[in-house]
Amino acid sequence: MILTAHVTGDANGIAHLDIPLNRAYAEADVQIVIEEKSSQYNFSRVAGKLSWSGDAVAMQRELRDEW
Repeated sequence: MILTAHVTGDANGIAHLDIPLNRAYAEADVQIVIEEKSSQYNFSRVAGKLSWSGDAVAMQRELRDEW
């Protein structure tokens, strides 16, 4: 059986998951893979709407030179 579930952690960062085994007192080996979802902002709504005034390449070089 393959079970996929989306879970959200509680205030303590703990996720609770009940797994149905389809019969009483059944035993099963369980493998859990945690793939954290990023909470980054989705910029697709503003893509292409911001304008840049100035020379982008010159600004990149200036930023690199700071390193």
